[in-house]
Amino acid sequence: MNFKKLVFGSVNRDVDDKLFLACQDGLESLFDQAMREGADPNACDVVTQQRPLHVAVANGKTSIVRKLLSNPAVEPNLADGGWYTPVEIARSKGYNGIEALLVGIAPNGDAPEEPKKNGRQSSNQTAAFRSLRK
Repeated sequence: MNFKKLVFGSVNRDVDDKLFLACQDGLESLFDQAMREGADPNACDVVTQQRPLHVAVANGKTSIVRKLLSNPAVEPNLADGGWYTPVEIARSKGYNGIEALLVGIAPNGDAPEEPKKNGRQSSNQTAAFRSLRK
């Protein structure tokens, strides 16, 4: 399978491509290899503005989500190009276990911080985000 992504600011695009493929297909050994080779766990796809965590969540790859969340460099509350955070993606797909993992990593075990898009705070909150704050 040829899986090439255009990644924002990627220093090592081939390695980041491996990471995206591993997240999409749940390939743990490829994930581990990509991370050893220096893949950026917050690399951003040019088209969808999704990050590896968005891809793993959208494809229901719980083991990859766990691996990503165990990396302190991962920013779990960033929104993609459609302003969807990983927790919103999990909720929309009915991945309750993944949603619980994502909510569980928020500061103080509370609801996730306000969604961010491309590293910046969002000025508007989605209905799903507001429901978490109640």
